[in-house]
Amino acid sequence: MVSEKSGRYRVPASVCLTVALFYFVCLVSWLLNAYSPALFAWGFRNNFRFLIFFMICASTLRKEDVYEVVDILYVYLLINVVIVTYQSMTMSTGFGLSYGDYVSGLFSNGADSRGGNASLNWLMCIVTAAAVIRYLNKEKGLPYVVVAISGSLYIATLNETKLYFAQL
Repeated sequence: MVSEKSGRYRVPASVCLTVALFYFVCLVSWLLNAYSPALFAWGFRNNFRFLIFFMICASTLRKEDVYEVVDILYVYLLINVVIVTYQSMTMSTGFGLSYGDYVSGLFSNGADSRGGNASLNWLMCIVTAAAVIRYLNKEKGLPYVVVAISGSLYIATLNETKLYFAQL
């Protein structure tokens, strides 16, 4: 929702309540299972980093700023299409099949390490959702949406991110 006065987005109370409830469930789970505080802190970081980032962006950015960020992410997705293509062609099992977990574009940790698919999935979801919303608001044309969705589908196919197909 956009505030009339400042033109900034605001985080709805329902989102704040949902995040607080999720945090409470995590905290109770940690207390009941009595595992390491360091492990809880690491899990908190992994589970909440994007939510916290989203809430900060929603409360500080104006609508025009969000459009600029989305345009940058769109270009970033296109760059990832090229890099994921290169990675899938150069990293293979020897039978011509690529290692999907190792193909993460700019989110890759190196040729011999996995990781980055979750971040890449967030990028694909954000760009796809923003492209569809901007198309429905008649702010962007159909080619913009087709490139965003087909680029995301292409990346999801090469790096074997099955969750993206369900999210789409």
